[in-house]
Amino acid sequence: FSVRTKSTAEIGRTKSWSSRSKGVRRAGSLTFKHTTSRLWHNIKKLHLPHNHHVEDKDRPAVRSLDQLYAQAAGLFPILREKVQKWAAECGGCFPVEMENGMQCLRWEETRGNQWLQSKIKWASLKSYQRAIEKLVRSYDGRVERLLDVCRQSIIFETANELAHCIEQIKDDPDVAICAVKNRLSPTYDAKDSVGYRDIHINLRIVTSNTEHLGLDMHIVEVLLLLRPLAEIKSSQGHQRYVAFRNARGL
Repeated sequence: FSVRTKSTAEIGRTKSWSSRSKGVRRAGSLTFKHTTSRLWHNIKKLHLPHNHHVEDKDRPAVRSLDQLYAQAAGLFPILREKVQKWAAECGGCFPVEMENGMQCLRWEETRGNQWLQSKIKWASLKSYQRAIEKLVRSYDGRVERLLDVCRQSIIFETANELAHCIEQIKDDPDVAICAVKNRLSPTYDAKDSVGYRDIHINLRIVTSNTEHLGLDMHIVEVLLLLRPLAEIKSSQGHQRYVAFRNARGL
């Protein structure tokens, strides 16, 4: 990511933050302790378990990887429309491929500009290779435990905007939240993710349309992260994480 020139006021609001990961900076005017406390408070109000694996007795188990991917492909445009709506309400950003490199622009900045919107780098469906790796390494072949085949991310300049987005997702009548993993929690050991921090929300989109298409029980993943962490999550950074993940057999 290349960082756009900020105004004096914006620079004044930006401070460095402390973390277990070197190079990670504080985002916004809140201290790291205050930031994580605010986010943790919003997460606790959801009254949900903070883990990846979700046991849902009402959710039919999907045994076929092909069936799972067919559902994910059907939900892909629906989820993308949802994250656009949440980003518009909360000041969320998306990565945009510009001539001078990758930039992070608020969704509102791209409205009405089809060229800019065509340059947004949306998350793609999880690759088959990685899905099979997770099935073999972590899930004992249980296809229904793959909860991130269809996924999208929203990037935020401040912790307040990120916390507001959590509220918007929680209050969305079309959303059934299944699980949350809060890597911004003060209790989270960032060594497990090589210093990387974000919030994972696994959810279902339940509308008359998704019910008609048989997609209402498919679980997708939404990642919420702060801009300094998104900048660290470059292609090289991700490659280093993949190497770490493979070494641990995750």
